[in-house]
Amino acid sequence: MDFSRLFPQPKRIDITGSAFGLEGRAVRVETGQDAPALVQRGASLASRTGDDAPYVVRIDLQPDRFDGGRDAYLLDLNTGGGTLVAATEAAAWHGCHTLCAILDLAGNELPAVQIEDWPDFAWRGLYVESKWGSDRMTLDDWKRAIDHLAELKFNVLGIGVYGCWVVQYGGQRTEFLMVPFPDEPELVTPKTLRYYSPAASDWQVLDYLPTMVTEDLFGEIVAYGKANGVWVRPHFNSPGHNTLFPRVFPEISARDEAGNPIGYGFCLSNPNTWETLFRLYDSVVDRYLLPNGSDWFHMGLDEVEAYKGISEEDPTLAIDPWCRCPDCRDKPHAEQLQDYAIRVALHLKEKGITHITMWNDALDKLNALDDTFAAKVKGAGLADNLVVQYWRYQEPVLVPPADLGLRTWSTPMSGYWPNLFSQSYTTNITRMLAHGSRAGAEGADAYCLYDPGFDRNYVCLAEFGWNQGGEEDLYQFKSRYARALLTPALEPWQAAEAMDQYDQAFGSEAWGETVAASLLYYWHTYPAARETGIYPRDTILELAGSHLRPMNALRRAANSARAAAGWFEQANAVSPSPILDEYIVECRKLGGVADAYVAAVQGVAAYDSGNPAGAADRFGAARDAIRDVMAGLERVKSSFLVPQILRDLSALYLPFDRLASEIGALADGETELPPFLDLASNREDLDRYLASAEAPEPIAGGIR
Repeated sequence: MDFSRLFPQPKRIDITGSAFGLEGRAVRVETGQDAPALVQRGASLASRTGDDAPYVVRIDLQPDRFDGGRDAYLLDLNTGGGTLVAATEAAAWHGCHTLCAILDLAGNELPAVQIEDWPDFAWRGLYVESKWGSDRMTLDDWKRAIDHLAELKFNVLGIGVYGCWVVQYGGQRTEFLMVPFPDEPELVTPKTLRYYSPAASDWQVLDYLPTMVTEDLFGEIVAYGKANGVWVRPHFNSPGHNTLFPRVFPEISARDEAGNPIGYGFCLSNPNTWETLFRLYDSVVDRYLLPNGSDWFHMGLDEVEAYKGISEEDPTLAIDPWCRCPDCRDKPHAEQLQDYAIRVALHLKEKGITHITMWNDALDKLNALDDTFAAKVKGAGLADNLVVQYWRYQEPVLVPPADLGLRTWSTPMSGYWPNLFSQSYTTNITRMLAHGSRAGAEGADAYCLYDPGFDRNYVCLAEFGWNQGGEEDLYQFKSRYARALLTPALEPWQAAEAMDQYDQAFGSEAWGETVAASLLYYWHTYPAARETGIYPRDTILELAGSHLRPMNALRRAANSARAAAGWFEQANAVSPSPILDEYIVECRKLGGVADAYVAAVQGVAAYDSGNPAGAADRFGAARDAIRDVMAGLERVKSSFLVPQILRDLSALYLPFDRLASEIGALADGETELPPFLDLASNREDLDRYLASAEAPEPIAGGIR
């Protein structure tokens, strides 16, 4: 058996004898009658049916056997049976998952082996933001995500339940409230998505509220997480990322110099603010957390600063969330934010919440995450309860300070934009966790929107969240991951080549987040981008006329993606895998989008040279390339992600289709060609059609 296929890799693996046969035998994992529910669930998970005499593995909890009270376990398998000795019920749960993985890999022959193992970070997991995608996850989707986390030995899952961003699609603020408030019916965040579906050969329109709201799922998610060793905590943002509450309750909003509510941030000197905020907190705690045995909560506290796009009437205005009323304006922002964090944490602790997490950056930017704040935390009796999460998703990575005496976690990125191109954050993950471990951080979770297509990022987080200070570096991890995913279907050198080509296409965060991402619609929905032009017209013209040769870079990345897809398809033909399906479709997406832009640039050149028939053909080819990409994604990607992914690609499909139609009609006529920029298809921003709750006027050129 190849133990290198275990992720995360156990600390110590000793082969103690010859392998022995299991063919036809059941595997029965036994616990004492009074074993905790999590241990019994792990035993059931690891047991296997069979016709012959069972191979018995016994679980024994022995807290005193291991030093330091860590979640350590010792798994011993030999011809006479097996034992799993664990320090804690969580350790037994993790040991059962190791046993499951061994049984799945071993087949009919089990190795005689002794494994000793424990995690280096106490807390490991994901934080799933409240955005498009997560808002459409069903209870079964969340359960599958929790099962996935448990397999990777994660034990925490943050779920965004409230967060607001700037004006984007449809000229509307981006607001997400993921739990219902029955006594506050105005607190809702309806959404409209319009996208072209290749499967239906038609446009789809979704008008909806988050599934977690309509089916009131959060309590069931918390309960399922706890039953599977994963502590679920709600992420309830404010005072930044906060426009819905101050808009619905203007009396608590931050105010301008004239005393008018600005609909962003809070007036922190107003007693009504605290009454309203704590009423909403208490509703979540009382309905979803305490009844399901959870004492975790994330208070947010990131990006408390001015942004454009807060006002739907004038998105170009930069609006500051800090209140300028007479009682607030003279109090330093640093002091206000420190006191906010302490007051919120104290209230949550009084409610029975003992693990309270918060982001670092807003306090850091105000130079307020300092000895003064640490003293306030300790003076309030919160030193054991409050956890500061240090987040950064690019270089230079952020190092938690080791001298403040505060509990800290490191939070890298594990993939956030399923509607963009595939994202590799393995470098960010490994460096953030390494620096966090050296600084004494106790947690390693990563920011994301949950997407199985980010598999390598998740596995990387699991590996280095479990193991720090070992011999394996990032390059060795990538090699081991490639072999585990692709051999024996591919030779080891082919597996390495496949993932190397994938990294050539997607491995640079700078490339993926800037140049490549600018080809897709998402970043063009922000107010600053809207001020500069119309998508995709101006992107095509920039590619056609640039002297920086981005087309060459795009072609090279697309060629690497195609090469990787070829290897993945070869492996998938031998040993089908949903993960390989994800990698294939992501690689084909980059290749197809590149083909579409190349064809569009050729179409512009043909049009400008007086060849409308050739231009119409090229824009038709661009449309077809995007349609093929969309069809593949619609088949493979998780259903909750598909509408947002296809909406953004529809912003390419629709204008390419319109240009092919409009220019084709000109080619059939005898009129003089207007300038390319004067074509009706190039003068209209399609955002309102794709994302507005209003019924838009018919678009010139028609909708196909």
